Amino acid sequence: MEHSLSECGVRTGTPRRPIFDGPTVRRLHFSVGRFAPRHPIIVDRFGRMMIEPTDFLREKRKPDTSPDSVDHWARVLVDFLFILENAGENGGISWRSTDDELLERLRFHFIGEKFHRGRPTGNRGVTSKTWNERLTLILEFLAYCEKRGWARGLIGVDDGTRSVQVTLEKDKPTVRHRLHLPVGTPMEVAIPDDIAFTRVEAACESVRKDDNLIKRNRLIFRVFDRGLRRWEVANLLCSSIPSAQSLRTRRERAKKTGVLRPVPIQIMGAKKSGVRVVLFPLRLAELLREFIDEVRPLLAPDSSEDAVFTSACRQRGRLQPQSLTNLIQMGRAIAIDEARASGADQEQIDEIRSVHGHLYRHRHITNSLVNGIEAGLEPVHVLLDTMKGVGIKSFQTMSIYSHVAESRRKCVLEKKQKIYAVEDDEVLKRLETLRASELFLKKRFSRS
Repeated sequence: MEHSLSECGVRTGTPRRPIFDGPTVRRLHFSVGRFAPRHPIIVDRFGRMMIEPTDFLREKRKPDTSPDSVDHWARVLVDFLFILENAGENGGISWRSTDDELLERLRFHFIGEKFHRGRPTGNRGVTSKTWNERLTLILEFLAYCEKRGWARGLIGVDDGTRSVQVTLEKDKPTVRHRLHLPVGTPMEVAIPDDIAFTRVEAACESVRKDDNLIKRNRLIFRVFDRGLRRWEVANLLCSSIPSAQSLRTRRERAKKTGVLRPVPIQIMGAKKSGVRVVLFPLRLAELLREFIDEVRPLLAPDSSEDAVFTSACRQRGRLQPQSLTNLIQMGRAIAIDEARASGADQEQIDEIRSVHGHLYRHRHITNSLVNGIEAGLEPVHVLLDTMKGVGIKSFQTMSIYSHVAESRRKCVLEKKQKIYAVEDDEVLKRLETLRASELFLKKRFSRS
């Protein structure tokens, strides 16, 4: 896609040996300003910035946009550009050549005939909802390029006088194409059994030979247990963890008073901007401080890096949210293979397959609600305290995360069955009473 740079007035220089298989994402870090703490740029296979998609990301990003959302948009665009780069018998196709036929082939590439739990997932494991989100972003990118004058006749509504390569539907408030798929009722989120989480975590440890990385990954999962989002886990700072002396003082005070108080930790919020306070168990705070002081230096992080969890790769910088997702995906795949080898049934395998990073947040919120209510606290206070701790401001959003954890869910279902049985018995008793009354009345009136 070298022409897209030269046509925009960017000096391409002498072609160099490709260092990537295709376009990829790099991130620039900023300390202050609209793009802080980082902003992605898209580079071609030679490592040179691609003007059009990078400028689109810059324009689309708003001051209150989550950096995680911008990273997601960048990955979607890179995926689209990567497919084009390797299409046409590896000769590559320019994004300026995108048309309805190409988008239709792209949809088949994502949405095939595979099914999971009765829902179409496609060759790339993509649901209809995810495909619609990706297609919308691609259409927005093409429309932006058309608006900026980087392409002519590329995208729009065919009004009979002006033909376009990508024809949008008429009378739609947003960019919409005929290839958008209908989305049914979303599947209910069910929290897997705790055993499924444990299997995935154990599988992540089994592939690591370095004890320091094993300790790092164990702490990552324990921090996930506090209901943090991926971006918040990746950006947990060493400076936010109290010093060893402060934690020792807390421990001694707990032994004297018999009251074990949690440790308030400042977390950089992933949604919007600002900082919120999350209560960590004292033992978890101690483990984090031990890791920072003793184990983390052995991973040789960059001297300017303040994140707790850093990469052991060449860059030695903080882990990216996608790295955390990749870690869980790797452990999940290994755990599924191990479960099959041990003779686990399909239900157990499905439990493991449903484990992902965000479900830790669902589990924490649910357990916090249930534990608080079972402890005798006022339900309203439990709800408000939980919402404050996890950074949720909307009751509607909170309802999405409110489930019954698996062990309690099964118990509740059993209780429900008993309740239903009692209700059925009560109905039968009332029917019998009604029949007896009717018989009594019939006999009485027949005598009279």
